[in-house]
Amino acid sequence: MGADSELAEVLALTEAANIAWMNGEWEQGYGALLTASDDASIYGPLGGPATLGAKTWSERGATVVGQFKNGRSHLNLVQHYCSGDLLVLVLLEEQRADIAGHSDHAWSLRVTQVYRRERGAWKVVHRHADPLVKPRTMGEALALATDGS
Repeated sequence: MGADSELAEVLALTEAANIAWMNGEWEQGYGALLTASDDASIYGPLGGPATLGAKTWSERGATVVGQFKNGRSHLNLVQHYCSGDLLVLVLLEEQRADIAGHSDHAWSLRVTQVYRRERGAWKVVHRHADPLVKPRTMGEALALATDGS
């Protein structure tokens, strides 16, 4: 399989996983795309410390995904890097869904996602997603960075 077709396949799998997420489905989406390894990590879009390990990530993801329904998603590939069995995608995820009681709400994210080839299949080993899609002033960024002290 050529590099371009592998990239297209990973993008299609990722978009399908995002669509599944926007419709409240864990197992059909990221549940199937995520590595089973303990070295998995995610910095999710709600902030806080990293979630480490596929088991913990799956448990949290399966809980959070239940807040999404009736959604749609479109990926915009910003950049990609591939070296051997590692692939990095830099993405803009443009999404809308009914989220936690808010109808047809925007949920666009800036994402860096790392994949590793495992037994011939690309699996997600790291994800960093944040909702900072629109530019902020320095004052707004400082307010977000405030630790409450």
